[in-house]
Amino acid sequence: MLLGWLVFQWIIFGVFAASALLYKQYCYHHILGITFSRVHARHPEVKKVVHSFTLACFGVLILSIVLGALTLLPLFKGGIELLMFPYIGLNLLLNSFIVVFYQKKLRRIKEEHKWIYPRAGTENSKPAAFTKQKRNGLSSFLMWLFFGISLVPLILLFLRPDLQGSYPIGIAFIGPVCQLITIFPYYRTWQRYKRPISSNEEVNLWFLEQEDKIQAHSAFGYSLSMLIFWLMFYFVMTQNPIRFFIFIPVFLFTISLLLIGYWQQEKIAKLEDAFYLKVPEEEDKAEEQDSYYVLWFYVNPEDPRFLVPKRSPNIGWTINMGNTAGKLTGVVILIFTLGIIGLSIYGSQKDYNIAVQESSLVIDAAMYDMSVPKEDIISASIIDQLPANRRTNGYGGVKKSFGHFFVEGYGKTMFYVYNDVGEYILIKLKGSNPGYIIMNEKTTDDTKALYQNINDWFHK
Repeated sequence: MLLGWLVFQWIIFGVFAASALLYKQYCYHHILGITFSRVHARHPEVKKVVHSFTLACFGVLILSIVLGALTLLPLFKGGIELLMFPYIGLNLLLNSFIVVFYQKKLRRIKEEHKWIYPRAGTENSKPAAFTKQKRNGLSSFLMWLFFGISLVPLILLFLRPDLQGSYPIGIAFIGPVCQLITIFPYYRTWQRYKRPISSNEEVNLWFLEQEDKIQAHSAFGYSLSMLIFWLMFYFVMTQNPIRFFIFIPVFLFTISLLLIGYWQQEKIAKLEDAFYLKVPEEEDKAEEQDSYYVLWFYVNPEDPRFLVPKRSPNIGWTINMGNTAGKLTGVVILIFTLGIIGLSIYGSQKDYNIAVQESSLVIDAAMYDMSVPKEDIISASIIDQLPANRRTNGYGGVKKSFGHFFVEGYGKTMFYVYNDVGEYILIKLKGSNPGYIIMNEKTTDDTKALYQNINDWFHK
């Protein structure tokens, strides 16, 4: 389980690093969100700053991985749940600092060389050449076919209710919803505003058509990756008892998204190269745009749009935090994120309190309190090894596991378990939801004492 937490943490570090590195690519006359003409982007000073930025990103990634690996030392035993979120926050903070620091360096170079570009025009109307929405070479049928296939795990769960213990029905609904969301970028490729970049309308039309195809193929790749991820996730959850393998589809999905983003930017860069072979050098129309970004956030009260392209449009879209809908969404996301972090820390630190009362067994645990009437208990016994199990709705940390689990040979079971204690109390209940409770105390001696107390009470 400890290794699983580390893998999850390292995947997040890798995503942050890859996002920052994609941001440095010269695309749409921008490097790190700073405007440069094509000629100026090739200036040695600019290249030196970009190279230094790349080394800094890798440095932060390596530092973060090393700090994460330190939790394997005995000194930090059992503390990874507390350290994981600060580590992720520190990694995000360092990546943000690097971006801001090197943006200032690039702006300083522009000021020293007096590279001044005309201001960009507004984007509130489409050029006449593009009033007719043009398809991009990929049929929308494939996107909707992927959505239909994403419903397969949900259908299988209805046909095989016994699998719902391993793969809750609620998770099965998330897959199709995510698949539906991936259809949005496909339609955005031919519904978005397309700014002309040349006075030659024929060349301009050729460029934007090719760009649409690249964007559409990228959207297709994202959708296919999402489908494969959820199918693999379903298979691992229902067919493999080893929980660590859950990270395989997560890892592959993350890598595929990063590779698609990289491919997308490389294709756009090559397209721009081909474009500038077709037009005079003076057509290199770099235009300064007002910066409405505060770190990673787009804030523009004058922009009515809810979703806007990111500073590097190939990476996707972001929320406009400057209008009411964006602010509300940001607040909801912040509350949700802080809530998850708070509950995880609270659950990892709060101990179980198991009390035998006159007519019931009362268990006090974070978010999963339980009171079991004496007449609902069939038997109590001691086991020295946990059977193969999967968490379905609960907490699975390094030190302890609690909540709803599905246990091989037992079915739906409630866990209140300290993981590093070698003995467990198995309580069999009437019914099957749950059919069992598995619990223990912090030490073997305390677990035996609790078992004796429960056994005496039960047979009284």
